[in-house]
Amino acid sequence: MFAAGEGDLNSRDCGDVLAYYAAAIDAKRFDRAARVWGSSRGVSAGQLRKLHEGWGHPILEVGDLRMEGAAGTTYCEARVTLLFEGATADKDVVSAPRRGTITLVRADDVPGATPEQLRWTIRESTLLEPMERVGENSPA
Repeated sequence: MFAAGEGDLNSRDCGDVLAYYAAAIDAKRFDRAARVWGSSRGVSAGQLRKLHEGWGHPILEVGDLRMEGAAGTTYCEARVTLLFEGATADKDVVSAPRRGTITLVRADDVPGATPEQLRWTIRESTLLEPMERVGENSPA
C-alpha cells in the first residue's frame, strides 16, 4: 500500500521527494508519481502506467544523492535502479535491472517563485529517455 504522504511531496529534502516517487512507482500509483514531474514536464500518469505495463511489479531503488546550486536554482541528482519483480517471460522484453539517474530541480527562496517552482520536481530521468527511443520493449 502507498504510505508516503503529501508532506513528502512538498518536502524541502530531495531525498524525501524521491522516496515519495519511489513509493508511488512501487505501489503503481502513477497519478502520484506524475505529480513529482510537475505540470511543466508533460509526464502524465497514463504515460507512466504505459511505460511500466507488462514489466511485473516495478521497484525503484534510490542510491546516492548529489546536490548542486546555480543562479537561484538547486539541483539534486540521484543514482537509481529500476527492478521488476515477476516480469513477463516474453523473449522480446528486456526485464533486466535498469540503472540511471533522476535529476530534480527547485528554485531557491527567491521573490516571485511559484509554489511549484519552490518544491522539488523531476527535471529529467535517464530511465525514461531509452524507453522513448526504443518504443514499447524497454522499461523506463
